[in-house]
Amino acid sequence: MNVRKLYEKKNDNDTCTPAIRGWLKLFLVVLGIGGITTLIIPIIYFDINHYGNHYFLATLDLSLAAALCTLSFYAIYLFIKRRPNALYIATLYLVVCVLVNILFMLLSTDSQTQTSNIWRFITSFVWAAGWTIFLAYSKQANYLIPPMERRIFRSDYFITLIVIVLPVTLFSIGFVNVTISKEDTPPVIYQSPHLLTDIGKEFQIEEFEYKDNTIRLSLPQHYTIHYQKEENTYVLFDSRAGVSAFVTPNSKAPNNGIYFDLIWQVNKELFFQDLEHQVFQEQEQELPSTTYRIRKSYFDKRYALWQFVHLHDVSTGKSCYINVIQSIHPSTTDFERVAYDPSPIIEGVVF
Repeated sequence: MNVRKLYEKKNDNDTCTPAIRGWLKLFLVVLGIGGITTLIIPIIYFDINHYGNHYFLATLDLSLAAALCTLSFYAIYLFIKRRPNALYIATLYLVVCVLVNILFMLLSTDSQTQTSNIWRFITSFVWAAGWTIFLAYSKQANYLIPPMERRIFRSDYFITLIVIVLPVTLFSIGFVNVTISKEDTPPVIYQSPHLLTDIGKEFQIEEFEYKDNTIRLSLPQHYTIHYQKEENTYVLFDSRAGVSAFVTPNSKAPNNGIYFDLIWQVNKELFFQDLEHQVFQEQEQELPSTTYRIRKSYFDKRYALWQFVHLHDVSTGKSCYINVIQSIHPSTTDFERVAYDPSPIIEGVVF
């Protein structure tokens, strides 16, 4: 009869069992808090837009959270009952936490989210490695569940299959579904309620040039252009990027920040009314004969990026302003990376 059985036999008479204490007790508390947090946070902050309106991914995320929470409390139960598979299940929980962070890191699309997920992976790896080493060398863990008595049951392999193999498979299926749905989704053409939906007859001049008394537009062939006479606005659509732009000529206008702010505010109210926005980039550039100011904003209520450009011709004093509007994925955080490049339009304006 080994020492542990003698200890348990002695304590059967004393109606008491050795208490879990110290670092091992802290580990079990951490398991419990981590399991509850993993389950509650996705429920409290649930928003289908965070999953790109993909209910499959949302269901997968919530199911995985529930599985991790269940696994953590199962590990606690096994430690309390001094079961021989307690250390295996606890280690499995740590491994799954790292695996999930690896998957999020690999599937992240923009650089800001990817950087955040890399740090999450590093943190979870260090955390899991530290606790795994502790369990391997803890005197209390080795006393409560001696290495010679530890077992891995058939049901443990089934649990392993569920919490490791299944999430990887489902993440792969979800990633393929999202990729296919993005390819099949037609481009969204933004149309301001203040602009006419009947944009009139399209006209074309040789070499895809369009002109009036103020400006001439010379653009690549994948742009389509309509003219709204009432609004004195050219409506452009880039068929490759699925982005709409509105070019409005001005006969003459001052080239200063005060005027830029004024017409920016007017156009913001025209296209977006009083929606809250976030300006993420501003710049001023000089071209050989023109200068332009650009301000880029994000509207989270519309999942849209708006770039407002005021282009000014130095020699004639003529100007025009350009509104570039594009729809973006709800999970996008790196706006500068995904922002449409308006340089072909800017360079295509000739005064």
